[in-house]
Amino acid sequence: MTSIINLQSKSENKIKLALKNITVTFSSSNGHQVLAVNDVSLDVYEQEFIALIGTSGCGKSTLLNVMAGLITADSGQVLIDGVETVGINPKIGYMSQLDSLLPWATVMDNVALGLELRGISKKERRAMARELIVRMGLTGFEYSYPHELSGGMKKRVTIARVLAIDPEILFMDEPFGPLDAFTKEILQDDILKIWHETKKTIVYVTHDLSEAISLADRVVLISSRPGKVKAEYNIPLPRPRNVMDIKFDANYVDIEKTIWLQLKEEVIKGKEGIGHVSKIS
Repeated sequence: MTSIINLQSKSENKIKLALKNITVTFSSSNGHQVLAVNDVSLDVYEQEFIALIGTSGCGKSTLLNVMAGLITADSGQVLIDGVETVGINPKIGYMSQLDSLLPWATVMDNVALGLELRGISKKERRAMARELIVRMGLTGFEYSYPHELSGGMKKRVTIARVLAIDPEILFMDEPFGPLDAFTKEILQDDILKIWHETKKTIVYVTHDLSEAISLADRVVLISSRPGKVKAEYNIPLPRPRNVMDIKFDANYVDIEKTIWLQLKEEVIKGKEGIGHVSKIS
C-alpha cells in the first residue's frame, strides 16, 4: 500500500499527467518474463516539480519512458490533460542521462534541431536558438562542436535543445549523473531557475536522495522490483531555492532522515535480492 507522508492538498492545481494501473514486463535473456513495474498509479499536477527516487533497477526509468511514450505498458493508461496518450506526445520534452548531441553539428544547430524537425524556418530557429544559448550561459560557443565543450556545457546545450521546443512537460532521467559534484550542483540550480521562470511540469528521475529533496515539490519513492509507489513525501522547503544552501536548512535534515529510513529498506531488499527479480512465467 502506498504510504503518503505530509502531503499537502494540490486541489488548486489540475492534474497534468496521470498514470493509471501501469504494469510493464520485460523478457530476460533466459526467456523468463520479468515484472518490472506493477500496477502503478500516480498523479502529477500542473507546474509541479516531482522526483522519482529508488534503488537501481527498481523501474523508475521504465515508468518515465512509459510516460514519455518510449515504452508501451502491458496494461494501464497514461493521460495528459485528461486525455489518454499513446506514443510520443508533442507536449513532452525528454532529457536522458546519455549524451545525445550530434557530434557533427555546432552548438547552434544542436539547439535548433527540434525546431528544424518541426519545420521552423532557418532564420526563425536560429533566432530562438541564439536566445537560449545566451540564457544558458553559452555565448561565444555558438559555432563550437560537442568535442570542444566540457561535460557541463554539453548538458547546457541539451537543456537548451529541449527548451527550444517549449514542452509543457519536461522529463529528466538522471541527467547529471556522470558529472562532478560541483558542476552537478550548478546545473541543478540552472534547472531550478528555469522551472521558476517557466513553471513547466517536471518529472525528474534520480537515485540521489539529496538531489531529489533539493529540487522537488514532491518525492515519490519507488520500491524494489517490481516497482510500486511505496511512499510520497511533500517537500516543504521554501522557494526559490539554492541547491548549495538548502542543505543547511534544519527541515532539510529531518526530511532526508524520514525518506532515508524507508529508502534504506529498499536498498537492503535490493542487496539481498528480495523482490529484485520477479518471474511471472
